[in-house]
Amino acid sequence: MVFLLYHDPFLILQPPKQTGALPLDMAADSIDDMYEGCRSEAASVIDLYGVFEWHFNRNFSFAWALAERRAKKPVHKHLKEEHAIVLDIYTQCKHVQQHFDKAVRTGEKKYSTYGFKFHYFYFYLTDAIQLLLHNQTSCRVTYHRTWKQFNHIVINTNIRFGAFILAASAKQSFDLNGNVSCFEI
Repeated sequence: MVFLLYHDPFLILQPPKQTGALPLDMAADSIDDMYEGCRSEAASVIDLYGVFEWHFNRNFSFAWALAERRAKKPVHKHLKEEHAIVLDIYTQCKHVQQHFDKAVRTGEKKYSTYGFKFHYFYFYLTDAIQLLLHNQTSCRVTYHRTWKQFNHIVINTNIRFGAFILAASAKQSFDLNGNVSCFEI
């Protein structure tokens, strides 16, 4: 396996080619499980999924091994090491993030089967976000930027992105994530 790292300060980033505008809707085919009423039951069996997914998903296991060394020890009293590793993978490993987001965006029918390959990852990412939000005392305006084109402007309407997203507190943040669409959340 060869890794080639290329750094060119004059490299111009181009947005990925789009085949068409995406709809702004409720993402009916996406997974939307927050483990309401069954979190403790899910937590008790999720490690079995982790072993299975770690062994059969090479990208996931490779990213996990890297993140285990890189992730910081959680400072939040309720976060475990697994939460920190999953947060690190989601924010630092674009290829895993893209595969995961696609699986979540289209996985509603596969979610209750072994066809969905990210149960462990999904549980710990969902759980980490819920634990961090539990101590949040106020709402903040955040922004999500993307290279994706959406088919129309929607104001004051409920939509779902259908996957986890990265958002920032400033409109200019995450410029490399896109300049085609910007959502105020």
